[in-house]
Amino acid sequence: MYKGLEHTNKLKREQIVLCRCPQWCDTGYQVAIWTGCKFDYPDAPNDMFHDCVIAFMPLNKDGEPCDLN
Repeated sequence: MYKGLEHTNKLKREQIVLCRCPQWCDTGYQVAIWTGCKFDYPDAPNDMFHDCVIAFMPLNKDGEPCDLN
């Protein structure tokens, strides 16, 4: 269900995603937003979040996994 970073071109701007980011936090996952050019976690105190993302799962407005179509 997780997509590799090569699939970000299929994401819509402001798409909510569940990121796989094992170097970011203890759980290795973080809900974030695709800005159109990077993954953004607005509560992050720095801009390093995007570099920690290794895969993502798109979520719909209810937080459920959805397709990239």
